[in-house]
Amino acid sequence: VKQIGNVITMRGKEELEHIKAEGYFENYKAVNLLATSYIGFKLKNTNSVYTQKKVRQAINHAINKKRIISELLGGLATEAKCIIPPGLVPYDDIEGYDYNPEKAKEILRKEKVNLSKPISILFKESFSEVLKFIEEDLKNIGITCKYKKVSDKEFTKVANISEEHDMYMYNWYADAMDPSSFIKPLFWPGSESNLSDYENDKVMGLLEIATQTANPKRRLELYIEIQRMISEDAPCVPLYHPQNGICTQDEIVNVNLSPLAMLKCDNIIRER
Repeated sequence: VKQIGNVITMRGKEELEHIKAEGYFENYKAVNLLATSYIGFKLKNTNSVYTQKKVRQAINHAINKKRIISELLGGLATEAKCIIPPGLVPYDDIEGYDYNPEKAKEILRKEKVNLSKPISILFKESFSEVLKFIEEDLKNIGITCKYKKVSDKEFTKVANISEEHDMYMYNWYADAMDPSSFIKPLFWPGSESNLSDYENDKVMGLLEIATQTANPKRRLELYIEIQRMISEDAPCVPLYHPQNGICTQDEIVNVNLSPLAMLKCDNIIRER
């Protein structure tokens, strides 16, 4: 819980539960952030069966995102169908991957995937709790897990050079209200944040056009198509878009938190 004067912001179930007994909880509201937590797949320099496209799609069907949001985050998140939050690029028309463990098992059977080896997941300390949910969901479709934990400082370097892991846990907070603030750093070849080594020439071509397109409607159409193509490729499992909770004392009004998690203090008023 972070308190600034008469304003309290919170993130996650524990912090939310902490203030529920307080009278000012009646003034609580949740704010969507420009961020996505996801599991990425390592796509290059690997012979793992778990990084094949059909298997990646199966794993997307295996993860119960709603349970993570409810039981771990206390509802302070929205389910992610794609990487870019829907506030920037709507994804209602993108099929995505519904929670369907039976469909996941069917894909694995059709692909005759050898599940004898565990899937290796690289993670930072901050993701320890969510791994329990991931492990249970993967176990439900016959996949066991093993882990490699590194410090936050070492994570990016290790993720880019390690050949020992199949997947990694990551979250991305955008620094601008633009779809390219997700796509370019996470999926552009050579980007230090493209930890999957994802590369799709068609996606990159559309992205170059989109960033140079002035017409808002056409630009949005291009980003919807980019998002659809990335979803089909399944280089990751988008889990959730986090939210921040915000509470104020009764006499404090006009308090707003931006999607970039910045507290807007310009118009805060104390009513007498």
